[in-house]
Amino acid sequence: MSSKSTFTRDRYLRVHWDDDPDHEFHGAVIRMKRLSIDDLQEMSTMDIPEGNDEVTAAQLTMIVERLADGLMSWNLVDEEGNERAPSPSELRADAALCMALLDKWMHIAGSVSGPLDGRSINGSQSRAASALMDLPSESP
Repeated sequence: MSSKSTFTRDRYLRVHWDDDPDHEFHGAVIRMKRLSIDDLQEMSTMDIPEGNDEVTAAQLTMIVERLADGLMSWNLVDEEGNERAPSPSELRADAALCMALLDKWMHIAGSVSGPLDGRSINGSQSRAASALMDLPSESP
């Protein structure tokens, strides 16, 4: 009799800033849909300026639409403790949240979780490989 193994995979990604207690959005927990390869490729090639360059209205609209399509839930409340529904209008009301969420969502969607959770070394030699090369020789 054969035993078929299975695994469970969440349908959604948990976007958070738990690793940075000084971040403006530390404590936020946002559930986003997983991205397909096509979505990730399209979003990674969006022409979004960095630094002091201006983002056009069309670019902002595209960002908000993408985020709204992927947004499932969040724990965002206003100053009085009232829940703020995850919606395009709420996203439009907070440009900093939109840009931070877009960056984090794409990073999480394109990375590996679990046992391979180590950060990318971007083509440089792994620490394990360099440790092997740095072993002292046996000769005196």
